[in-house]
Amino acid sequence: MTKWKDLYGSEYLRAEDLSEKGSTATIVAVEQDVMESDDDAGNPQAKKSAVVTFKETKTRWAVNVINRTCLEAMFGEEIESAIGKRVTLYSDLCEVKGKYFGKPAIRVLGSPDITAPITVVIRLKGKDGRERKPFPRKLVPTGGQGGMDARAGSTGEGGSQEGVKGSAE
Repeated sequence: MTKWKDLYGSEYLRAEDLSEKGSTATIVAVEQDVMESDDDAGNPQAKKSAVVTFKETKTRWAVNVINRTCLEAMFGEEIESAIGKRVTLYSDLCEVKGKYFGKPAIRVLGSPDITAPITVVIRLKGKDGRERKPFPRKLVPTGGQGGMDARAGSTGEGGSQEGVKGSAE
């Protein structure tokens, strides 16, 4: 069945486009774009964001700070090192307190291009500028199954974030 929101489309990947099991795609470009959104008071604001283009779909991915930290942990700080690499994304509920808490969010599961699990510690700042409590994110080798189709939906299986423990080195 067709959903109302599907009629509007989007050039950007949405958490609803992914399964909880994961979808894998190849990074072909990373650019900076200006994203329009509302602040907590509902006022429009423009924010710079990294945007990833994939080989397998026309839908682009606006990368938030959590996911950028995961990409850096897997592929390095230089954007060019991520080009040609595969990333497995999945949909999960946002665990960070704020306006998106409990809503679907895009998360990085890992990559077929890493050979061992990587645990990275996510450090975010609150609106007051103070650092929030850091939390770990485990990135895993995903084996390459579960490619993205042209609509950016899942066509295969990945994994989950259950049992995340440890800290980044």
